[in-house]
Amino acid sequence: MTLAYISVPDAYGVVESGVFRSKVLDVHNLPFLLHLQLKTILYLSNQSPPKAVTDFLDTNKIKLIHLGVGVWKSETSWKPISEDLIKDALEIVLDVTNHPILVMCSGDIHTTGTVVGCLRRLQQWSLTPILEEYRRYAKSKAQYANEQFMELFDEDLVTLPEHLPEWFIDQRRMMVFDDLGRSVKLVKLLVW
Repeated sequence: MTLAYISVPDAYGVVESGVFRSKVLDVHNLPFLLHLQLKTILYLSNQSPPKAVTDFLDTNKIKLIHLGVGVWKSETSWKPISEDLIKDALEIVLDVTNHPILVMCSGDIHTTGTVVGCLRRLQQWSLTPILEEYRRYAKSKAQYANEQFMELFDEDLVTLPEHLPEWFIDQRRMMVFDDLGRSVKLVKLLVW
C-alpha cells in the first residue's frame, strides 16, 4: 500500500467560506487542491505558473484566471500594486459563481495579502485587524507600502457582482449607518 504525499501550500489559509489563499503552488501541493474541490484559481503574479500546475488544472477542470499579467505599476511608484489589479481581483473573488476559489501569488510582493486586506475593507473591518492578518501571513516580509495601500484603498472602485456570497450579504445586512454616513456595526440586544 502506498501513502499519498499531501503538502499544504505555503501561506495557505481560509479567507471566508469558499475562498482560500496561498503562495504559488508547486507540484507537491497539487493533491491538496483536490481536497478543496476548487472551481477557480486566481493567480496574481506577473510570472507564468509552473507547467505542472497548469496541466493539473486543465486535467481537473479548474479554471485559471491569470490576472497579474500586464497590470503592474512601474517600480518607481509608491504603490507596489495597481488599483486595477486589486479591483479586478475583488470582483472575481466576490462573484460566488467562481467559488470555491484559491487566490495565490508568488509571495514576493504579498499581492494576495493586499487583496484580502482590501476585501476586509469592503467587509467593514477596522484597520488594526486587517493589518494584523496581513502581517501574520507576510511575516518579516510585510511591506509598509502594501499596508498604506490597504488603508487608502478606494472601496468605491469595486463594482459588486450580481452573485455575491452569502457571507458577504450577511455581513452587509449587519451594518447600519449613522446620520453622517459612517458605518456602525448593528448590535443585537437581548431584552430579558
